[in-house]
Amino acid sequence: MNKIFGFTERSLNFWLSFFSKKEDSIINFCKVEYGNDWQWAYGVNVMGVLHGIQAFVPDMLAHGEEARVINTCSGNGAFINLPSTPIYTSSKASVSSITEVLKLQLDQAEANVKVSILFPGPHTVRTKLFSAERNRPEELARDPDAPEHPISSVEDMLEMMSSMGIEMETTEPEEVASFCLSQIKLGNYWINPISEKSEQAFKDRVDSIVNRTDLPNPNIEKIFCKESKPKLSIIPLG
Repeated sequence: MNKIFGFTERSLNFWLSFFSKKEDSIINFCKVEYGNDWQWAYGVNVMGVLHGIQAFVPDMLAHGEEARVINTCSGNGAFINLPSTPIYTSSKASVSSITEVLKLQLDQAEANVKVSILFPGPHTVRTKLFSAERNRPEELARDPDAPEHPISSVEDMLEMMSSMGIEMETTEPEEVASFCLSQIKLGNYWINPISEKSEQAFKDRVDSIVNRTDLPNPNIEKIFCKESKPKLSIIPLG
């Protein structure tokens, strides 16, 4: 495995010119947080992944050697659906489906290109995720009448949760990278660290599907935070 990299549509031409045609591995980590513009969010979260697949997988198949595609997703969309983040959630549901179909197609073709799906975590990762507006294109600018988002960093989120008496857990990017590499070496499709709270929410959802019962509403506080004193009712994520 010689090269691992990720990109959005805007950086695609740079990567294509920088690297040779023979690639061993790509990581699609396109991600925009909780925007109120569907076109912008889907352009990055969904089309960014598709552009990566279309640009590199044909060459991976052509050289015939072992290679791997790793698409970055989220449990919010792939496993559960948080009602407060419809744009983000639905875009990540798309990434989950696209990745799974790609894996099955390549398996059916008995190709040497393998596929994995990465779920950074197990807690909120300390990145610039909440300040994605800095990369927003002018043609898709936020509506000037729209209210300002109260959270622009992980620190803002931690402070807001702390003011409510809730201790929120976080994960360092280095932990995600280390875990991802360990799972790639094992050849795993699912690269998702253990999170009992998230897994229980997913099991509750699957149980409602199998038993045709009412769909449960995921408890954000239980999923993302440590045991807390007061009960959180609503988190204004978007």
